[in-house]
Amino acid sequence: MINLIAMHIQRFFSYLSAFTAGMLVLICGGNFLVMFVGWESIGVASYLLINFYFTRIQANKAAILALTMNRLGDMLMSIGFFAIFTIFGTLSYSEIFSLVPFINETTITLISLFLLGGALAKSANIPLHSWLPGSMEALNVVKQLYIFFIAPFLSLCLPFL
Repeated sequence: MINLIAMHIQRFFSYLSAFTAGMLVLICGGNFLVMFVGWESIGVASYLLINFYFTRIQANKAAILALTMNRLGDMLMSIGFFAIFTIFGTLSYSEIFSLVPFINETTITLISLFLLGGALAKSANIPLHSWLPGSMEALNVVKQLYIFFIAPFLSLCLPFL
């Protein structure tokens, strides 16, 4: 096992760096479009990290399940972003938050539910948590990254952005 990691250490750290860069873009983006770019890069990097041991069938299955559930989250998030752009005409945080008090509450609730559904799928919260046990096929560093950073951040902070 150690020899396999030593042979592919550059690939692992490039995937981990891509994941970290995606997380930084997600957090530091100035509008919803930049946030979505970070969102998508996290999904791709998650697939690559879970499928690091690509010769193992379980790693392949787990990566495909994670990618499928992340695509569901991406679809819900995309619907929320399209609704935001349709209603507000912009994707800038400051402009949207200044216009929210003047918009129908039902519309804001639907947009919030789409964004929340996307965050729940990406962070593996119930009922969209089926891919989280499979993600344990990844290396220990990635497991800790998922459990201690991503799930709490996305489930607690993202719906309030």
